[in-house]
Amino acid sequence: MEDTVGRGVSAYWRYEKALRRWESRSGSVPGATGAFYGVRRAALSRLPEDILLDDVYIPMCATEIRGRCVLEERARIYDDPAACLREEETRKVRTLAGNFQLLFRRPRWAVPGGHRWWGRFLSHKVLRLAAPLWLVLLLGANVVEAGRPFYAGLLALQVVWYVAGVAGMLLAASGRRRGAVLGLPAVFLSFHGAVIKALWRYARGRVRVTWEKAS
Repeated sequence: MEDTVGRGVSAYWRYEKALRRWESRSGSVPGATGAFYGVRRAALSRLPEDILLDDVYIPMCATEIRGRCVLEERARIYDDPAACLREEETRKVRTLAGNFQLLFRRPRWAVPGGHRWWGRFLSHKVLRLAAPLWLVLLLGANVVEAGRPFYAGLLALQVVWYVAGVAGMLLAASGRRRGAVLGLPAVFLSFHGAVIKALWRYARGRVRVTWEKAS
């Protein structure tokens, strides 16, 4: 992983793993780690051939009425990191497209009473799909209220953050290994852009069920 984005990706995965630990300890995780997970045979459901995220679909089906999906914190899985931001974004686009697929096919999983752990699915898998919209609305609100010092300060911070993100993405694309401080805003922009790409590709039916091999 390039230094420019390596820290940003690492920070994201630390955040993601922390969420899964908290969800597991307080109830259930709305999905498993695809590389290594187990499910009781009696709770195993038929997997549609075109499902993108089997590691979410199977656990959610298994815990729909009863039971829970837990994270075994002692388990260890090793994987090669993406070689660049583009490869990490490719993985993210596929995962997010899978979230859209599950939402459109199992909308009841995101509403009260539709699933035992509907709140976890809604907060972890669905609300993040709307994150780009929230960011645009936040930026717009601060622009409208820019005449007030507090909102003017928030607007300035947003502009600096987005400029840093664009600079980090350009550094990563150029192959330079410097600029690690720009990694977090670069990954932030890349991952939220991946939401839009995921929806576009899923709507056009251009998402492969199988993983794309990283170089």
